[in-house]
Amino acid sequence: RRYEPYAGRWSLPSGFMEYGEAPEETAIREAHEETGYRVAVDRLLGAYRGVDDPRVRVVLLVYVGRILGGRGRPGDDASEVAVFPASRPPADLAFRAHRKALADYRALVARGLQ
Repeated sequence: RRYEPYAGRWSLPSGFMEYGEAPEETAIREAHEETGYRVAVDRLLGAYRGVDDPRVRVVLLVYVGRILGGRGRPGDDASEVAVFPASRPPADLAFRAHRKALADYRALVARGLQ
């Protein structure tokens, strides 16, 4: 993360919906703006309550997807870009909702339901 809160920590690419935008379109746009990667959304992983950002309370919709192309480059709110295996995310993830989403994804993978 480039900016507070939690500057210098890792987070999933995320952001706010624009007027008239579908949630899946938001995920695709935000991923590209923050990472430089073009992505496809495969399915919704879940909805998570975001309560540890002192600026706002949010409902975070997390999608499972894949990288289609592009080149990793930090943009928008990111200071760095990296791809981590879901089984070994960075220890310093900024938000509880992001940690919960990754834990849910790992549980699905462990059950063969990814």
